[in-house]
Parts: sequence; structure tokens; C-alpha cells
Amino acid sequence: MKSLESFYSYIISWDNLIKRGYFNITKDKKQKNVVEIFDNPYAKYDSLFAGDFNLNSLIQNKKAYEDVKDNISKATVKRLKSTIPIIYTIPKDKNTRRYFKYPNFYSYCALVNELVQEKNKTEIIKALINDRHSMSKFFGYLPYNFEVTHRMQDYILIGHSHFFKTDFSTFYPSFYTHALAWLIMGKAEAKKNRRKDHLGNRLDKFVESEQDDETHGIPTGNLVTNIVIEYAMSFFDKELEALLRETTVDFYRYVDDIYFGYDDPKDLAEIKNALQILTVKYDLELNNKKVSSISYSEINQGSKLLNYFTNMYFNKTIKVSQFVKLFNSYFAVADEEFLNGVKGAKKIFCASLQFFLQSLSKSNQKNALRALVKTRTNYELPFIFKIIQLVLDDTNIAERFVHLIEEIQKEERKNWSNDPSKRVVSCYIKDVLSKAPMNTRLYRMLLTSLQQNKSEEAYFIFILMQKFNWTLSTDQLRQILGINIDDKAEQQIPAYLDDIDDFNWLMIFEKILSHMNQDLNNSDFYYNIINILYSMLGPQDEDKNVGNYFQTKHWLLKYELIYTYEYGNSNFKKHVDSFLSKNSDKVNIFMIQTFDNNSASNVNKFYIDLLKNRYSFSE
Repeated sequence: MKSLESFYSYIISWDNLIKRGYFNITKDKKQKNVVEIFDNPYAKYDSLFAGDFNLNSLIQNKKAYEDVKDNISKATVKRLKSTIPIIYTIPKDKNTRRYFKYPNFYSYCALVNELVQEKNKTEIIKALINDRHSMSKFFGYLPYNFEVTHRMQDYILIGHSHFFKTDFSTFYPSFYTHALAWLIMGKAEAKKNRRKDHLGNRLDKFVESEQDDETHGIPTGNLVTNIVIEYAMSFFDKELEALLRETTVDFYRYVDDIYFGYDDPKDLAEIKNALQILTVKYDLELNNKKVSSISYSEINQGSKLLNYFTNMYFNKTIKVSQFVKLFNSYFAVADEEFLNGVKGAKKIFCASLQFFLQSLSKSNQKNALRALVKTRTNYELPFIFKIIQLVLDDTNIAERFVHLIEEIQKEERKNWSNDPSKRVVSCYIKDVLSKAPMNTRLYRMLLTSLQQNKSEEAYFIFILMQKFNWTLSTDQLRQILGINIDDKAEQQIPAYLDDIDDFNWLMIFEKILSHMNQDLNNSDFYYNIINILYSMLGPQDEDKNVGNYFQTKHWLLKYELIYTYEYGNSNFKKHVDSFLSKNSDKVNIFMIQTFDNNSASNVNKFYIDLLKNRYSFSE
């Protein structure tokens, strides 16, 4: 096993933080079973974007990559420009939503550059190595998988007779950016000394710049933020250890969950007092609903789904009907665990099935795939459809479902390479999605999700479209964009369009391009589309200032529109040029040359160079 210094040196590197850091993609080629992805706190919301926002291709474009590092080296803390992040919402529960902030790529790279500086990197690695209380400091990277960290947790708690658990309320959204400096430097020193030669102050400023200089909350969902948080919280762990030194208490922290083991019942008061001191000091808030004494068995309560298929070895071909029975039994166990809120059950439901299918022999694999769409009665839903409904009800498991579908389609191609019509699961899902009533229901769900800013739900439906070649009709696309073909007056652009996150906008744009390529004569429709894009993204001031164009909202959509105009799609360029010829007073926001001038901000220059290197985030 390599040293921890080498382990962290790899994680905190330009290549890793670009290739796998923005969406915290922790998938490793060495992962061969579901145990290795179970309970990773930092691997929940990456893969929905992995195929459509591919930063690995940036590293392969050597000129573009070098320009990124060269341009970002000029982004010193004194010259730092604030940017607006992409806001992406996911369901927290039935009544509330969690807001993820995906930073402008310029600001993200600026923070990456700060972390990889040798002095800073050494300081961060030292703090992480010395923090013996954090179980989340490994960020889900092998070899420190679930089994290893679970043994470490057991080592800390085993032998104690009493246990206590707590966590912080809305940890990332409520975390005060100045608390980074307070934790790292000490609160008194940080308040007295605001000089930017202190790493704590610089990290505070870099994180602020990622979210339009807001100090309330920190961007959620990327590896860089997780590294910064773990570094800062290592000082919290150190202070908590000091406050509990005279007690029987041991503890470990897992992101924002803290578990305590102790022997003297009086020590519970000491734990609560220590937490009160530190939460007040650093402006953190405990979640009162999740503060409780707990048994050791409750701490280690696991899902039966984790090892459900582990000991199933078949030395002969199993009938389709037997697989149907097996899958239905699996779903019954899963459904019960979902209802009882068993930790990890939803996360590993699809993953466990994925690795099971992968492990089967060719003949059994074929029958298992057939069983996914087989029913025993005319009134029963096939197993795969139960999963789709489950994901539609709770898109928190959508990214694992996408992995499962990718595995199914890979095995179908392998087993029926010469006859796509025999790829039973793909054919079944495509057939169901393309017909009423499912097509209509999913479209209504998509439209409602876009209108109500439900990012994850909308994006998942777009993913289904991609995987199974299902597209939007012209009328459906018109309705999403609010284009009324019967109204000849100048139309008001629906306000919700500006609130749609850029990832979903790129999916909509993909459908627009598909229509432009297939229906060449619908020029009025395309004129309206360009008008919507221009009205939403174009300069609002009279002097047509675009000097800070990429610092503001929809930076990713703006970038990809320019890339498509310059290099990607001649039909799109034709319709843009037609629109601008009829609106000669408008500046061309789809052309590189518009932004390549002396008034361009450092952020604009950063993106101009990327565009000149013909780099696309979504190809």
C-alpha cells in the first residue's frame, strides 16, 4: 500500500482535480463489487453528468490544458474575479430541496491552483494525515474503501459501553466561509489578521469568489470543496479532542456526522458541552432532530442488499422464471428497507444488481436480462419497470440506475452483438417510453420539473431520452420554450427559462440541434428559439458591454453556444446569422471575436483561449 503522502499527493493534483474533481467522480477501474462503492459520502451526484461534461478530454487537449494552467496562474487572490455558480437542485425529502452550487470553471480552477501550490499542498496533506478522527478524509479513493474505513471506525468505538451520535444542520449550505479562516488560523487571529498571506484567509476568499462573493454556504458537490472542508474540519477535530481529553470519550467524524463512544455516563454532558462551545465559536448549528444516544448495533446497521447476491454461484443455466422469482424477492427486501429508512439501501439497490449481472456466465446473463422484462401475469409490472418507477419517485438513486442501465446495455451488446432486436431490456424500455401513456406522463413530468426548477428530476428524464433514443416532438419543444405559434405579437419569454440550470439547458439545446438537423424548413420556429436565447443571455445595457460575459449566470450554456456556432453545427450558425441579419442592432454573442478584445476580463480571456483551442465541455 502506498504511503498516505503519495495517496494525497495524487488526489491533490491538477490532473486528478480536473479529470475527476469537478463532479467528484470516484469510480475506479479496480472496483469489482458493490462493497467498494458502499457508503462513500463523496460519490453521490457525479455520474449523471459524467458523459455530458467530460473534463478528461481537456487533459487530452494539451494546448488547451496548458493555457488553462497558464491563465489561471494570474488569478491571484488580489486580482480574483467573482463568478456566479450553476444552481442545481435535488430532492432532500418530499417537501424540501437541496441546492448544489457548481462553480464557474474559472473559479474552480483558481481554487485548484491554490491547493496544488507545494507549500499549501504540504500543509493540507499534513493536517489530513494527522487527523485520526476523520473517516471521510479519504474521499472514497481506493485503497481506503468502505471495508477499510469501517474497520477503522470499529477500532475507535469497540470496547465502549455507551454511544452518541450527532450531525450539523444543513452543513454545506449554512457553513460560513469566514469559518474556514477561523478554523485554520484560530478565530481570534483570523479576525485580527485579514492578510492574504495566510492560507485560511485565501481559501475563504477563493471559495467566496466561486459564489458571487457570498459568505453564507459553500459550493457542494465537487472534490475541491470537500478537500477544503476536510482540511478546515481537521482543526475542529483537534479542538474537540482537546476538550474531551480528560474523559473516557473516543470519537470519529464522517463529513458532518460525529459518532462518540464513552464509558462514564457523566461524559455525555462533557460531549454536549464541548460541541456547544465549538458550534457557537465557529457559527455551526447542530441538527437537534439527529442528536441522540445510540447503540453500537444501530451504528453498524447495514443493508441486506449489500451481500444479497454475494454467495449465489450457479454451476448450471438458471431458467428465466427462476431469475424472475429471485429479482422479485430482492425487490421485496429492498422495498421494506426503503420504507424503514435503512442506511445505504437506496444507494446500493441498483449497484448490487449491476455487479450481480456482471458476474454471471453468458447463458445465465442472457436469461437474467430476459427476466428483467418478464412477468408472471398480465397484471404484473416487469422488474425493470419497477426500478424505473422507483427512480422517478426518488431521483437520489438516479445516478446508480444510470450505471445499471449502462451495464445492461453493455452486456446486451456483448450477448447479442449482431441482432439489436434481441436486446430485450433496451427494446422493451424504448418501446414503453415511445408510446402513450408513458411518453405523455414522462413529458409532463419533464415540463413540470423544468418549470418548478427541479433539476435532478428533469435531467434524469433527459438521460432516459439519450439512453433509449427517445426525443421531443416539435410541439413539446415549443411548449417547454413557451413559444406560441398562434400568437403573432411579440412574445414574453417565460421567467422559468432563466432559472433552468445549465446542465438541463444543454440537454434542451441538444434537442434543438436535433430538430435543426432534421427539419430544415421550420425557420420561424428557429428564429423564436434564437430570440429566446439572445433575450436571456445577451447584454442588457445600452452600450452592449460584454466584458464580464462569462462571469455571470449561464456561463456554461454561453460557452457551448459559441462553440457550436464557431465549430459545431452549420445549421445553428445559419439560423443565428439569419436572426442577427434581421436585428442589426444586436451584438453577436455567439461569436468568439465579440469577446476577444482589450476590455475582456481575465475570466473572458480564460474562456476565449479555451474556445480558440476548440475545446468543448460537452463533447
